Amino acid sequence: MYGDHELPFHLQNGDFSIKTEGSGDGFTYTRDVKEDIVSKHILTDTGVVNISPIEPLNLPMELTNALLIELDTSVIIKPRSKRKLFLSFPVEVGVSLPSNKGQKIVDIFSLVKPKYTLYGDVSTGKICKHHKSQVYPEIPKKNIYHEGIIELSVKNNSLDWVEVHNVVFNAFGMKIYYDDEIVGMKARMLIKTEDISFTDFVDKPLKKGMKKGVELYIKEKQHLKGNRFIMEGGL
Repeated sequence: MYGDHELPFHLQNGDFSIKTEGSGDGFTYTRDVKEDIVSKHILTDTGVVNISPIEPLNLPMELTNALLIELDTSVIIKPRSKRKLFLSFPVEVGVSLPSNKGQKIVDIFSLVKPKYTLYGDVSTGKICKHHKSQVYPEIPKKNIYHEGIIELSVKNNSLDWVEVHNVVFNAFGMKIYYDDEIVGMKARMLIKTEDISFTDFVDKPLKKGMKKGVELYIKEKQHLKGNRFIMEGGL
């Protein structure tokens, strides 16, 4: 279902349906997610609609650009070592039209109920989208309209054992790829001390042949710079 679809079309699975029907000089777009229905008119004779996984920080409204993933089981990493692990993240789906600026968003929806939390101190901390994930040694199978997979390379540059409970990411660096089986992205975590680390993303797919998703945070907010997140409130 992800990818380009020529107007008109009708897509349906067990979780949602999307259809566009001819209406005079244009089309009517209708999306139904568990009886949450959105309808819009697209005034064009022909065209292509793209359906893509996007950065999961747009719903129910844009409150933050930070995603905090809480590990269901903490990870303890030995000094001066590097390890790879896999985490899940919530998926949001963007429906868009091609434009001179990249993509014009028609609709955004998610099958995952949004949750938020505070990272750091109560007075100076950061509001984050919250997701709890298992820690996987290899890529797990997930419903690609519910959850994606982050391949996380963790490097402990400190001289001590470090225990990681949470990982926080900046949405402006997310590079999401997809195919018929996986939605995913690659990320890095550099641990400086037991309280401070840096996270960012790598612009590569989890495997060959995956297509790149729409980068909503890049296309619509080019004036904002920086894609790292500095975790200074503990790991």
